[in-house]
Amino acid sequence: TVTAAVPDNARAHYNLGRAYMEKRLYAWALEEYAAALELWPGDADALMNTGVIHQALGDLVAAEDAYVRAVIARPTYVEAWENLGHTYREAGNIEKARVAYGELLRLAPAHPRRAAYEEWLSTE
Repeated sequence: TVTAAVPDNARAHYNLGRAYMEKRLYAWALEEYAAALELWPGDADALMNTGVIHQALGDLVAAEDAYVRAVIARPTYVEAWENLGHTYREAGNIEKARVAYGELLRLAPAHPRRAAYEEWLSTE
């Protein structure tokens, strides 16, 4: 593989992980993101994509962990806050979902799904 030729190139691992993710080759994508994160431990995009894969596979605990690490690495990462809210909501953790969606709306006041999130927040 490309990454075998350049094992210390985090960008190569990230890009290959993304390509695998787009093809829904999740196990391989997770391996490449893990390799990228060994070289770039706080890369918010690799963490976010790791969370997306875990969520798609139904592993909400691992998804939550990845999203939390993504928003710690980049506190203004709107998409990570949104996905964290979805994960909490899916897991039934309404209070944490409220916090995540609240942060999303604070960071992105013109978010295209603002009305839907505000409605959900007002009913939960």
